[in-house]
Amino acid sequence: MARVFLIHPYFDMSLSVVPSLGLGYLASCLRAAGHEVQILDALRDRLSAERVADIVQTERPHLVGVTILSLFYPQARSLIRQLKRSCSSLVVIGGHHVTALPEASLAETTADFAAVGEGEQTIVDLASQIDHSRSFENIKGLVYQRNGSIVENERRAPIEDIDKIPFPAWELIGPGKYPPISHGTIHRRFPNAPIVTTRGCPYGCTFCAARRTAGTKLRKRSAENVVTELEMLYDRFGIREFHFEDDNFAFEKEHAYQICEEILRRNLRIYWSCPNGVRVDTLDDELLATMKRSGCYMLALGIESASQEILDRARKKLNLDIVPDTVKRMRTHGILSMGFFIVGLPGETEETARKSIDFAKRINLDFVKFTHFVPLPGTEIFDELTGAGYNPEEFFRSHLMDRAVVETESLSRSDLTRLQKRAHREFYFRPRAFLRSLASIRPTQWRYLLRSLVSVFFNK
Repeated sequence: MARVFLIHPYFDMSLSVVPSLGLGYLASCLRAAGHEVQILDALRDRLSAERVADIVQTERPHLVGVTILSLFYPQARSLIRQLKRSCSSLVVIGGHHVTALPEASLAETTADFAAVGEGEQTIVDLASQIDHSRSFENIKGLVYQRNGSIVENERRAPIEDIDKIPFPAWELIGPGKYPPISHGTIHRRFPNAPIVTTRGCPYGCTFCAARRTAGTKLRKRSAENVVTELEMLYDRFGIREFHFEDDNFAFEKEHAYQICEEILRRNLRIYWSCPNGVRVDTLDDELLATMKRSGCYMLALGIESASQEILDRARKKLNLDIVPDTVKRMRTHGILSMGFFIVGLPGETEETARKSIDFAKRINLDFVKFTHFVPLPGTEIFDELTGAGYNPEEFFRSHLMDRAVVETESLSRSDLTRLQKRAHREFYFRPRAFLRSLASIRPTQWRYLLRSLVSVFFNK
């Protein structure tokens, strides 16, 4: 039996401190295989790299797993280097950033191993080998250092039947221990919990890494499996609100409809939302009505731009003409709308950015988020830019979406940052939108949100 620590690094991100489903799934699979596991969420507990290293040095696990997103890659890299300097434990890294850039991530962090793709079986195989023969050649999905060189084993195929994956180890996560700053900021009840019902994305948006990190085939959990997890969290942890974090929760309307019907069949009285975004073209009246009856109160919509030319260039495959009617339908059914827009996609001009701002106000969205375009590892645009000599370290150092990191043909970075701030000010400083936003924020959230709100509206 191996002793394994799973760690989420700390970074300065006050608008989203939520349980790591990835670590929860890894933990449940490790425990099912007989290993001893602990989860250490340094983000939630605000633990520095030095403090985490002290804990690991004291506990001396055989294996330490660190999850990495591009959003906090510099902080994760510093943590792992600290661990390797002061601790004897072996370190494996995983997550979207690692899957997109496995060799660079391994070399730059000095970790011992990298798990590419879905890591549940990979980390179980690794823990078992550490506990026994320490032979790593046959572990699919593993990248590692050997004799000064990086070896990449055969890639592991995505898990086909995701119903067979045990639920995340929620008792190790402790959803009730998280601060009231949910993904998407808005919530109705606290504590709440994230959940995923699908893996994979068939779409090919040039700015999104989902195809590379999660696969192109949509794999679905059954409605019974999903709602059994909801019910367990409701009964054992007092969770009354859930956030569906799928890339495409409503991609197959029948699947989303079945989950809603199962919630209703079990008389599970909950609130839920999709803060990660859903495609606008999947929402018809029948589905929206069923969503509302099952507890849905908010859907985020991936609009990205009000320029059809920019959307087509990014292969978004969205017809802008249907967006206003969809927002109107949502309002008719009593579901709030959050519109996602990206400032600075290839082709962006002052005119197209202005068009997106006006569009967001005109179609009467309830909330908006205008983020800077960031060429994330694993995206087609990232490959194009780095192939042309762009240094990704620049946007890793910039806290990603806080400020513009690439310019367009006609807009400088300072222009893009100005437009992003202007978009939020114009939208939210209208009396109705401002009052609606104030009403959506719970009193317990204010001390967490104040600094971030100042950054969104005013910082340059």
